[in-house]
Amino acid sequence: MGRAIIWMWLINIFLYQEATTQVVGVWIKCVSYDPLFGVFQTCNASTSDLSIYIKWLKLPVTSLKGDVLLTYQSAFKPVSLINATWDICKLFKNPGRHYAFHRMYSNIRSFVNINHSCPYNHDLIISSLRAERTILPFPVFPGKYNVTVVINANGEKRVNVKAGITLFWKK
Repeated sequence: MGRAIIWMWLINIFLYQEATTQVVGVWIKCVSYDPLFGVFQTCNASTSDLSIYIKWLKLPVTSLKGDVLLTYQSAFKPVSLINATWDICKLFKNPGRHYAFHRMYSNIRSFVNINHSCPYNHDLIISSLRAERTILPFPVFPGKYNVTVVINANGEKRVNVKAGITLFWKK
């Protein structure tokens, strides 16, 4: 049993280091459900990064939740990798308690201006978030990945962000 685990670990390290992927396409679509509460100043994607700027028109934001759906488009049907609702205010009060969120956030924190618990008296900005292997906390397979984030602020659905990325094997 112990040898099998060691072999699987070694094979995983070899595959992770040798078989890398490269970004060939990024897309994004942003929708504001309540333009009196928040609007998108920026919502764009280039070939390798994306930027989002949500201007909150009614401050402070006292509660913030995110419904996150991450899917991988396989040859047959989409596979759900993450389907979760996160209370952002609670996550920042005790970040070590939620390992999956903490691991993902630690890789994008330099691109995001949210780094504390509620209330928020400022806008939400994601600036030049790059899809690079160096910021991904796990190995990824080539293919199409889609993420949908619905943000609930102050108890109501406010904005929806859909983004996608296409990866191929790096030559």
